[in-house]
Amino acid sequence: MTKTIRITLSLAVVLGMLAACSSAPSQATLPCSSVTFHQDFIRAYPNAPAACRDVVEKSGSKRVHFVATVVESSGGKVTLNFLNVRGDVLANTKPLVFTPRPDINLSVDGKPKAVKDLQRGDKLDFWVPEGRLGIITDPSSDALTDLSL
Repeated sequence: MTKTIRITLSLAVVLGMLAACSSAPSQATLPCSSVTFHQDFIRAYPNAPAACRDVVEKSGSKRVHFVATVVESSGGKVTLNFLNVRGDVLANTKPLVFTPRPDINLSVDGKPKAVKDLQRGDKLDFWVPEGRLGIITDPSSDALTDLSL
């Protein structure tokens, strides 16, 4: 193969990859200040907005992204401590407790993990829908899990 053909093929591959990336749907993030929390959520966790990572919008609904560390997972309940953007436990905030369905996978360190396999110290991603009381484990889902306030 000549040098010109190799360069042309390489350029075609790169352009094809760029075209594929530009046509893939992206999920734009919004600033944390763009969301209004449910009054009971903000009353129970007044410092939680300081742990907001970003806000995504799906089907006209905003979802606030949080990361928390697992404190305990037993008896079907999961207890979490909010982490601020530096990865430190958010001070002066009580732990968040929820009861996930046992058949779902949670996002731990960016990978799916079964509820039964959660361990103390795991870093869990979750989202809180704007104006609703509960969490979702995937920003593209509408399956709301209730919180124990």
